[in-house]
Order: sequence, then structure tokens, then C-alpha cells
Amino acid sequence: MLDRYARLKRLNPRQRLGCVLLGLSVLAWAGVPIVPFLPLDLAAKGAWTVGLLIFAEITGWSAMPLLGPEIVALLRNRWLVIKAWFKRIFT
Repeated sequence: MLDRYARLKRLNPRQRLGCVLLGLSVLAWAGVPIVPFLPLDLAAKGAWTVGLLIFAEITGWSAMPLLGPEIVALLRNRWLVIKAWFKRIFT
């Protein structure tokens, strides 16, 4: 567990900003399925959903150049492991 925190301490400020932006993107994507259950009218729900999707895409894609190629490669490798796990379970 301490190794994870040591890895975060080695990030430079540019990479930390990239991690924050990526985290905001994930939170925005997680908020999209919640919007239909909010007590808002239909137009407001649509506006919030579109706004969250645009915000998530902008923050996610702007985080990638800030993170750097080595962290992007790490995220890609983790995604491939998760994808292979789902493929193994559901096929």
C-alpha cells in the first residue's frame, strides 16, 4: 500500500494535474447515469447529461498529454488486463 503512495510522490506537478483531470473525468462519467434519477424536468436532465459528457471528454483527453507517455502506457496496459478479464468471464 505504501508503494502506491510513493509512486504518487514521484509525479511532477504536470502529471499530478493530469491525474486530477483524469479523476474529474471519471467522476463526470460516473455522474451521467445518476442524472435521470434527479428531480429535474426533462430539458434540465438533458442539459446536465450533455454538459457532463462534454466535461468528461474534455478533461479526459486533456489529461492524456499531461500524464506523459509512460503513464498513458500504464493505463493502457491496465485497460487491456481488465478487457481480457471480462472477455474470459463473458465468453
